[in-house]
Amino acid sequence: MTYSPPSVFASLSRPNVSVAPIMYNAAFKALGLPYTYVSFEVSDLPTAIYGLRALNIRGFSLSRPFKEQCIALLDQVDWTAARIGAVNVVQNQNGSLVGYNSDWIGAVKALEKHVQLEGKRVAVLGAGGAGRAIAYGLKARRADVLIFNRTRARAQRVAEELGVSLGGGLDELQRILSADIVVNATPVGSISMMEKDIVPTHLMRSSQTILDTVIVPLETDLIRSAKLAGCATVLGAEMFAYQGAAAFKHFTGYEAPIETMLQSLLSALSAKS
Repeated sequence: MTYSPPSVFASLSRPNVSVAPIMYNAAFKALGLPYTYVSFEVSDLPTAIYGLRALNIRGFSLSRPFKEQCIALLDQVDWTAARIGAVNVVQNQNGSLVGYNSDWIGAVKALEKHVQLEGKRVAVLGAGGAGRAIAYGLKARRADVLIFNRTRARAQRVAEELGVSLGGGLDELQRILSADIVVNATPVGSISMMEKDIVPTHLMRSSQTILDTVIVPLETDLIRSAKLAGCATVLGAEMFAYQGAAAFKHFTGYEAPIETMLQSLLSALSAKS
């Protein structure tokens, strides 16, 4: 008798914000698929992945800070994820765990709903897994990317690896005044780091577009400040839904019902606000 994987997908995160299951389960229901998506708060990544492998789970997603750490624990990583140096989606292919990156797709699609990317100067704040993926996607769309990070040396290393420009440390953000688009790819502004403003309002211009990748709260201090400054804004929930749609295709083989995913996510996050 051939053993088939259980109809379960999972999210590994820290902390557990429990919004991904709402989005994916709404998509499964919309397409009549017999799958379930659950979320786990993880402190020990190797043990968690070992457990999912032992259970033969169909696939799982990863949030910060696991997107870079997980690579050594997988059987295979596709070319794009390897180039980025971060994985946020893992598919179980007949017992082999294969890593992909859908963050770059999510960021590009969310931004392209609001602004053309080619030829634009984009400041990416954060050189972790999300920042790396976003910088990669923007470069692929022929944007001029500047990468900033709390640790300047890390920003320089990532800029060299991805072939983008060094912006500097977070104490050098005056350079973002020349940017057409600013992306916060750090956790600053999330429920665990709400006491900080990543971008002071005096460094914003009304002609800029601001994307905050933080999804909880739905409208961060950065987004509120950007609106007051007259900037166009892109919610982290939009990026999250589009990356989730790409992950959904990896998980199920079906095209995702993106509007269902986005609306379920927005409703859930609005209720949390």
